Amino acid sequence: MKIRNLTLGVLAVGTALAGGTAVAEAATAKPAVNIVVRPYAPTFRDYTCQAPQLPSYIVPSEGGVIYSPAPGTYFPGFVTVTVTASPGPHITLIGATSWTHTFVNPGPCVVPNKTRAPFVSAIPKRLPPLSR
Repeated sequence: MKIRNLTLGVLAVGTALAGGTAVAEAATAKPAVNIVVRPYAPTFRDYTCQAPQLPSYIVPSEGGVIYSPAPGTYFPGFVTVTVTASPGPHITLIGATSWTHTFVNPGPCVVPNKTRAPFVSAIPKRLPPLSR
């Protein structure tokens, strides 16, 4: 008995008879099963004066999930962004599939004026005369 793939979802089973004639029976494959996936949320990083960094967000990469924008790291500036997740073939998504975040400009960062104590040198301004 030989089995070969004729088309997607259909298998042909052939049996060789005497004299080289073949008989084929077609059988349809079982319908595809959907896989249930909870998509990963993107990571948003705001700009803060305490930890100066560019505002950014990271879109994850996950098999079977199509993210928009594509997976990667982005530096958008001070805007509102939306990341969406869509199912790929044979995937069912559960949970959140859209995330929106607004990057807010915190304004000018005020650096506190730290008063320093006056510098005191350990070396005297004038050396005493050498005694003989």
